[in-house]
This record gives sequence, structure tokens and C-alpha cells, in this order.
Amino acid sequence: MKRALLLLAAVGCASSRAPSPGVPVYEAVASEIPSGPPPLEGCRSVAALPPVEISDYERYGDDPYRRERREAAGKGGNVLLASVRTLINRPNLECPSSDRSPACLRSGRSWYRVTFDAYSCSPEALARLAALPPEDTGGPLTIKLSSSGIASSELKAKLLTMKAENVSEDVMVAYVRGQKLRKPLTSDEIIDWKRAGISDAVIEAAVSRSR
Repeated sequence: MKRALLLLAAVGCASSRAPSPGVPVYEAVASEIPSGPPPLEGCRSVAALPPVEISDYERYGDDPYRRERREAAGKGGNVLLASVRTLINRPNLECPSSDRSPACLRSGRSWYRVTFDAYSCSPEALARLAALPPEDTGGPLTIKLSSSGIASSELKAKLLTMKAENVSEDVMVAYVRGQKLRKPLTSDEIIDWKRAGISDAVIEAAVSRSR
């Protein structure tokens, strides 16, 4: 349902808005994020909120995700991630892409579908997000999402190489605990790792690094 008059990697990128105090918003390119809520270091996913469809004019308006921020806070979240997918790209060709003026945005008629994930982040994680350098993406802050972490297939290959070189299980567990999986291990992957000879302790460490 389109909502009128209302806004990576990682690599996509995500830009933070500056809403009223409570729940900061970070925006990300949906196609550049792994399936499911992306892992944010020091944060726990607490809820997925209903999606909306908005225009350029609405997206760059004043606090367009006010309702979603309130819902996130009500579910125990203190960060809102807005994942944006372009539905119609119809910018005003008479305006430069950097022009966010209401006149240009209103006549552009580009539309986006936005999905939301609320996170509960530690004070340290909030500070890390707030300290990231700005990037010219339409908002004052950018975070990288989709390139963070290691793919499970890549980690498995590294572990099998270590195993072939007779690296001890304790060392392999310590190595895995220093990594961050891009997305959680599936049940099929766990079985595959087990069949490949990777120990339960190492698999358990990998599972803990994908939460």
C-alpha cells in the first residue's frame, strides 16, 4: 500500500537519518544485503516490521519513518534498519542527482519498497555506528553491511586446510571465534561440515559467530 506524504553494504551501504531522539534510522540497499536481517556487530535483531512503499519526495522528507521508529522502540529496539528496494526509477532529468529539493523530488516519481528490522544494540555498538564517516548517499551517515563477515564456504575451506596441516582443534576454535559469518549456518551446511570431518566444537563456534 502506498503511503503518501511521509525516509547500506557490507557491498551495499546504509545511510542514517537524524530523527527525534530514541531510535536512529539506518537505510540500506536491499539487493546488497544477505537474506534475512543482516548481522550488526553488538546488536540483536528483535523484530521485523511491515513494509511500506514510498516515493522520492516522501523518502527524503522530514522523519518519514516516525511510525516505524516508535514501533521499534515499543518492541525493545534502539536501532531501525530500513532496507530499500527500487520499484520505479523515474528521476527528474532536469535536476542533478544530488538535488534533494522538494521541487525536484516531487516531480521525480521514483518509488521504493522499504522493509524494516528493529535491533537492540549495546552502547558500544551504537557508538561505533554513530562514529562512522559520512558518505554522500542522501543522508549524513553511511554504514557498510553486505561485505562484512566471511562466507560459510570460505570459512569451511580455511578450516579444512588447517585440518590437513594438523592444526589442533583448540586453535581452530579460537580462529573461528575471531571471525564473523556473513549469514547463519543452515542445517544442511552443518551436516556438510560434519561429514567433511570438522569437529562439533569447531562447528559450535561457527554457529555462535553467525548469531
